[in-house]
Amino acid sequence: MKNCLIYLISPTHFISAISAIKSLYPDSPVNITILVHWPWINMEVVNEIYDIINKFSKNYDFINKIKPVSSQQKEEFLSSNNIELAINVLKNQIGKDCFDEIYYSHDIDGGMYQFLCSSYPDAQRICFGDCLGNVYEKEILLSLLKPVKKTQSILSLAKRLIKVIFKIPQQQQKKIIVFQDFKPHQAVLILPVDQSGNFFENIPLTVCKKDIVMKITEQCISCTAELQNYITNILTKYNGYEKYLLLTENHAEANFIDFDKEIEMYSSLINKYCHRGSVVFLKSHPGETLPRNEKIKEKISDNFEIVELDKKFKRYPVEIWKNLVINCNVICMSYPVLSLKYLYNLDVIQPMNNELIEKWFNDWTWASYKNNITLCTEPTKNLANWDGNSVLYAGNISKAV
Repeated sequence: MKNCLIYLISPTHFISAISAIKSLYPDSPVNITILVHWPWINMEVVNEIYDIINKFSKNYDFINKIKPVSSQQKEEFLSSNNIELAINVLKNQIGKDCFDEIYYSHDIDGGMYQFLCSSYPDAQRICFGDCLGNVYEKEILLSLLKPVKKTQSILSLAKRLIKVIFKIPQQQQKKIIVFQDFKPHQAVLILPVDQSGNFFENIPLTVCKKDIVMKITEQCISCTAELQNYITNILTKYNGYEKYLLLTENHAEANFIDFDKEIEMYSSLINKYCHRGSVVFLKSHPGETLPRNEKIKEKISDNFEIVELDKKFKRYPVEIWKNLVINCNVICMSYPVLSLKYLYNLDVIQPMNNELIEKWFNDWTWASYKNNITLCTEPTKNLANWDGNSVLYAGNISKAV
């Protein structure tokens, strides 16, 4: 029996990780421990993520333990500056001395992945990708942001980049701890999207079958009765309305755009893409901390029925809001453009383009945002003719950029 450690940052990663496990071991028994850790985020938020993942886990008797670890706890583990002592403390928290495999999304996380690999050096490292299968290389990610100052250090640039890709609020960042890099032994991905085009040069790829992914997604939905009842109630309440669902981001929290300017941007998008008199549901980004929805509602509520979705559900992935997304026109500027097309064959309204980026966002973010558009739109275009066994999209970014 394989003993596996799954390191999860977000609830979406649960779908990717369990899909990877089921793809490698469809019939063989496995023993799973899950570590929940969102980099630079406090324990209160980590516990919210833990609660969702705990719900998702109810259908899987091979998941034996779920352990939340906050950034503060990780820093406490490492505070002695004695790596062997830190490893022992981490192992005591996890409750296991060895694992056969470590499953992870990406290694741009402030050092937790490297910490786990240092603690369990004999484990096979299996990447299930960010979101539903995006894979990155650090040096490529770092090349996409231009430093604000010429003297900016690589670590400072790295932290800015991580905020761009993973939307981490600035006030919650911590110092990045440098560990040895650990490359994956293999990748098991739902939608293989290779940002650079270099990732799979020496890394074997297994692609998860869609029927496995859909079954796991439906099982996650079935474990979230409170959310599903909430969706049913709001659809009933607004029966007869033309419905839109706007997925907001937390750009301003990371200083990529002024907050008032971001409100103006979203208001302009609603005016452009939504019919007057329609209902517009606002779903917050999981990392949102500013009163974005309230400000949008204040600005344009005269022409639309603006409904802020209950914030207690904001950390649930939109992919689990199935009954809502299939009954709405979804407006999104990020990854659900791809994931909702793959899962539910939904054509999402994607307003972001080069013109929008250069109009609203700070110029040092432009290259990264433009690349993010590519990582959403090009794989989505490729879905129709994809064989389901190979890389869905591979970029062409030189490491010398």
